[in-house]
Amino acid sequence: MILTCADVLAKTSDGQLASGDFTVGDAVEMALALAHLDQPVGLFGALSQDAVSRQIEQSLVHAGVDLSRAPKASGSSIDSPPHKLSPLHLPDLNGITALTFGGPSLVRRESAGVYEALMHLAGVDKTTVLNLTPPQDVPNEHQSDYQKRLSRMTEMADIIIQPPIDGTPFPHRSHETLLCGRASIVIQLHSKGRVSVSSRNGTFSVNTPSKPEISPSRLGNVFVAGFLAALSQNDGLIPRALAMTHSKTLSTAAEFGIKAAQTFPDMGSQLHDIKQDLS
Repeated sequence: MILTCADVLAKTSDGQLASGDFTVGDAVEMALALAHLDQPVGLFGALSQDAVSRQIEQSLVHAGVDLSRAPKASGSSIDSPPHKLSPLHLPDLNGITALTFGGPSLVRRESAGVYEALMHLAGVDKTTVLNLTPPQDVPNEHQSDYQKRLSRMTEMADIIIQPPIDGTPFPHRSHETLLCGRASIVIQLHSKGRVSVSSRNGTFSVNTPSKPEISPSRLGNVFVAGFLAALSQNDGLIPRALAMTHSKTLSTAAEFGIKAAQTFPDMGSQLHDIKQDLS
């Protein structure tokens, strides 16, 4: 099972739910995509009990996402994480093959420390996937801690997902530099849908499908979900296997990621169902 690790967060465009315009975070999108691909998947993160969170929770359960490791939290999930995780919530990792991290949950120290501790807990026997794509609005008072945290977690990651170079205010690290550490694979997202996959055996690029109705970030999440699901076959998603993965295997996984992006239903329709239930 792959465990996506982040608080469930709904992001509005104007801070008001009444507008009905909100998106869910990468962890929810990744979990939905993996479930759609019949990949066993769970979510670890704070689940608030406001109306939006309950509807998102129901959608995850309906899709087949395991929420047994996701603690309930008070407060709202709208526009900011609920900040209710503590080390006491760290989950049992029996049966978990890989864990994914990233997003706003790594910004604020209250919850971010728990996710960083979980990455430590995963050790060398579980594959860790780190998405370095930053939230759009990292508060100034958190930027220094956030960058230091990402730097520490980067050193523990087996697969690193990099945002487009022009899509982040933070320093960019080349795949050559990242592959000098523990990381075995670096997925570089580019603008206009191009994706580069690098390992110690070389780099190749593929193009995700053009779907104007789906945001590039969602297509990226679905591509990565398909890539991970393909690698998970035949125990390929374990650190030792990743370190020895041939370019042909990575190319096959990337092709599956493209197919997943081509065939995955628009998550906007799932969000529409959530919004309809709230109206």
